[in-house]
Amino acid sequence: MINKGDCMRKKTFEMLERMIVEIMQEVNIPGMSIGIIINEEIVYTRGFGARNLELNLPMTPNTLFGIGSISKMFTALAINQLAEKGKLNLQDPINKYINFNLGTRKDPIQIHHFLTHSSGINALEGNFIAAERLLGVSDSFIPMSSTEDLLTFLNGAHFEKSGDPGKVYIYNNDMYDCLGLIVEKATGLRFIDYVKKEILIPLKMKRSTYTIEDFKRDEDISTGYLFEENGKIVPKDPPIADLQAPAGGLLSSVNDLLNYMIALLNGGNFNGNKLLDPSTLKRIWTPYIQTDEKGKEYGYGWMIEKDFFGHRLVSHGGNLFISSGYLGMIPELKMGIVIGQNCAHFSPEMIGRSILAILLGIDLKQAVPLLEIQKKLTTLIGHYETYKGVMKLDVSLENGILTGKIKYPGSPNIITFPVVIDNMEEMNFFIPFAVPELQMKGQIFINEDTGAVNLKVNRWVFHKR
Repeated sequence: MINKGDCMRKKTFEMLERMIVEIMQEVNIPGMSIGIIINEEIVYTRGFGARNLELNLPMTPNTLFGIGSISKMFTALAINQLAEKGKLNLQDPINKYINFNLGTRKDPIQIHHFLTHSSGINALEGNFIAAERLLGVSDSFIPMSSTEDLLTFLNGAHFEKSGDPGKVYIYNNDMYDCLGLIVEKATGLRFIDYVKKEILIPLKMKRSTYTIEDFKRDEDISTGYLFEENGKIVPKDPPIADLQAPAGGLLSSVNDLLNYMIALLNGGNFNGNKLLDPSTLKRIWTPYIQTDEKGKEYGYGWMIEKDFFGHRLVSHGGNLFISSGYLGMIPELKMGIVIGQNCAHFSPEMIGRSILAILLGIDLKQAVPLLEIQKKLTTLIGHYETYKGVMKLDVSLENGILTGKIKYPGSPNIITFPVVIDNMEEMNFFIPFAVPELQMKGQIFINEDTGAVNLKVNRWVFHKR
């Protein structure tokens, strides 16, 4: 659906649609939905592909999906609402509200530190234990079924520290789950009930929910897909429960999230409902600490990039193992994008950044070189053989790592190794060994006219079949 778009805008969206369809086909994305805002106006929404492969039901802008860590925006918003109302102070120590024993009396870990991932505590991933159990892929018996289990798990990690509070950035899901407990302590409400009352209902995000029961009662929901190592695609329900809600448990749709974006682009107001003061929003979007990614700092539940082609970009991605999303905004231009997918093996952030850059008039290759790199890497994936099939090699991309598997003649064993590309233009690569001097070097040749791919390593040349 295109609203009030001129001819140039229509052509831009048609070009974006071709790009999206090509990416979905190349990297096996079952379904995707997208919404775009320009000047606080929704100018484009569309679903692509299937929200359910088995029934071939279409993905739509109304399709609910697990937004993963985009949920942290809502948790940070809840905490800042309470700070605005005087219910808590962002400099309060965590143990004022919950049974949290890490940190020291002299230098306590504060709410601010949890919001900015700067507690100094290593990523412990109790959140992952619970999620994997719900997905049916866990072999862990670490207790992780209640608030008490989570706090016992965290309080045992006295030596899991990489720095003093406020000094080092370590992305930490468990600490955001603890922020949800603080909301409960400060309000007397369940976290999910507070967010529904104070955020979702005022924003008319009526279908967004933290519960699997509400999700399954809805008519337009996505089936999530887990991509296993053997190539099998397994349908799964969202792995959510109250315990993981603050860090990554919100189920929402593109259309609902567009309401959220409109409110923030309008200074915290939506259809006459005041969500927060503009000064509070400014505090949320203030960069407090450098992240692991170049050019990105962290605010309160948001990644902040000061120079996205001359503009400030505030954003966050989310990954729930079987679904993923991306929400990014350029506040000064009142522009934003939200993307939802029912898979998690390919990050929608690259697509979101590409679209924002194109809307800014930036060339795609300049805007998102990672997208071109992804295309090249996808070309390399497949089965290779030397002359007459004497030696065989399989190349795959597993969790972002280019991997080779080879069976040497005369050996019953299959050897697995990483393939590290050190020059993307020349397609030079090396295979690392424990002793650096022994590493094998090679080069990949791609014939642009015929599409033929040849891989030369040491004395062998492998031809892609």
